Amino acid sequence: MSSIFHNRNFALVGGLDEHIQTLKEMLIYPLLYRELFDSFGVQAPRGVLFYGPPGTGKTLMAGAVAAECSKCCSRKVSFYMRKGGECLNKYVGESEKHLQNLFTQAYSTRPSIIFFDEIDGLVPTRSELQEQVHASVVSTLLGLMDGLDSKSEVFVIGATNRIDMIDPALRRPGRFDRELYFPLPPLESRFEIFRIHTYQWKNKPSESLLLKLAAECSGYCGADIQSLCSQAVMQSFNRNFPQALDTTRKHLVSLKNVTVKDEDFWDAKEKIVPASQRIYILPSRPLSSDIEPLLKRSLNECINEINKSCPFSFMYRNGGEPKKNKSMSCPRFLLLGEEAHISHVAPAILQFFDHLPTIVMDLASINNDPNRFSDSSSLVHKIEEARQSMPSIIYLRNINSWWNLIDESAKQVLILSFESLDMSRNTQIFIFGTASCAYNDLSPEIRKIFSSKKCYEVTEPQTEERKKFFRQVLVDKNLLPPRNSEESMVQPSNSSNVSTTSNKRKYFVAENEDEPAISLNQKIKNVNYKNFELFKGGRLRSGKNFRDSNNALTTINKKIKLEIQNKQNCSLNDILPGKNTETKDVIVDVKKLEKLIESAVKVTANSNVKSMVKLYEELEIVSLRYSTKLDRTTLPEELEREIIIFNPT
Repeated sequence: MSSIFHNRNFALVGGLDEHIQTLKEMLIYPLLYRELFDSFGVQAPRGVLFYGPPGTGKTLMAGAVAAECSKCCSRKVSFYMRKGGECLNKYVGESEKHLQNLFTQAYSTRPSIIFFDEIDGLVPTRSELQEQVHASVVSTLLGLMDGLDSKSEVFVIGATNRIDMIDPALRRPGRFDRELYFPLPPLESRFEIFRIHTYQWKNKPSESLLLKLAAECSGYCGADIQSLCSQAVMQSFNRNFPQALDTTRKHLVSLKNVTVKDEDFWDAKEKIVPASQRIYILPSRPLSSDIEPLLKRSLNECINEINKSCPFSFMYRNGGEPKKNKSMSCPRFLLLGEEAHISHVAPAILQFFDHLPTIVMDLASINNDPNRFSDSSSLVHKIEEARQSMPSIIYLRNINSWWNLIDESAKQVLILSFESLDMSRNTQIFIFGTASCAYNDLSPEIRKIFSSKKCYEVTEPQTEERKKFFRQVLVDKNLLPPRNSEESMVQPSNSSNVSTTSNKRKYFVAENEDEPAISLNQKIKNVNYKNFELFKGGRLRSGKNFRDSNNALTTINKKIKLEIQNKQNCSLNDILPGKNTETKDVIVDVKKLEKLIESAVKVTANSNVKSMVKLYEELEIVSLRYSTKLDRTTLPEELEREIIIFNPT
């Protein structure tokens, strides 16, 4: 029986309010209102299955459920946690015996919850290729769950990252009554998770910062966000106490000085690799701040078209009135345009629907499918994955580029599968596709999947949009004050005492100081003290006390150290940024920079977004060379030269 989750509750679970409500109905209601089920003669739920990507809160939710049930019920709820592999044994019959003993023990300490983590390793799909021991374990678990009833007060929770690997016999009411999908958290959920992990901080980050972080952390799971917050604390500690890295000995530090600032979060984000990106590349991402002026209008228009043509409540976070669809077909939408345009707009659209799991269909995903025996089997597997993850999105990326590369049977399988989805009631799947050509240039099979009334073509950016785009790199970035090149060598410490700075900083200061005091300090160490006893503090043979004499070697040594310390203080004040410095305006002709905007717009008049981005990057390289300079009088000429020699092809 596990007690590691006794201090957890639903308040520590962010962004899963609907799941919490469902679990309260399934577990807490039978404990508190047992007479309700007895009077109507209905069966209380026996189990629930959690599935979704790693790090999305499945294990956390199971522990929170056990803790909340113990609080609500007058009796203590026992919690048993088992990993999928822990129940397996190399000896015949031992795995089944272990499961029977587990259920017997849970029944004796009822009410109780049994949690199987990574249950796909315990009860995989039975097949001819599967080992007999797994088939026996699956049959045993099926029988044990069938033996549960309302009076047994034993509830089973399973968690898995691969729901398609679980035997289908378990996935029916009476065993696992409900299946709850734990997706990667959308924007609102990421913001809530950030608030939970920073709630105990004395100096909490502002909500505006948390909103920015939540927006930038698309594709992060709850575990990634927790890791980012922990790394931000480490960044703050290293920034305030850099000397802690120089030795393994513990320093006396004041935690009052450890305040996590905005830059600590952003530095920590550079070191965190989301778990989802280690497995595959996410198809969704927001428009970058640089590209946004070019394609923001097209993105908004496309989302409005989707809202009009596909007003299904499951597609939106806030729900709403579902559309009365007479044809019962799945919502479909096709995005058309040049590849340079749709490669930015399509991921931003998926980012708008990031609360729905996305199953990608393109040539790479079809060929890399581990369950692939043919193109047809890969497509069927992906459609089945979308059905199991409903509500979900099927993303046909650049369908015109790979449609003719798959065999004819795969094409017919895909078309018939979509038709079968249309015939099924309450099929909550949004079919979204992109094509880098005009609608009339598509093959008849693709036009059969997507109607001409439910498509949108991304057009070229307008003149004003291109002006805003190039203004960023030609004017806005070139008017910023110069960056301090010394920041990378020396960082300020919160302590005012120079002795708290690291040895590296002291060495940096001393190495660049060519002072007589330092030279004298090095030479004085070579003096033989026995030969200079006359000048040392103490008494001469005559008895006269020279302790207070100015010629005493100890006094000279003290003065040398004091001189060096004063020099170091002055040097640090000179090189540390933000101290006794005034911000000066850069020297550049703004009117010339403004004229260059018109030149850049004219050069890219007949170009696509890819060519505009190419010119933007070339101009940005020139601007970076002047980013540390105050005098930028020659900058407009160099920028103009890059615009003139630019070749959009």
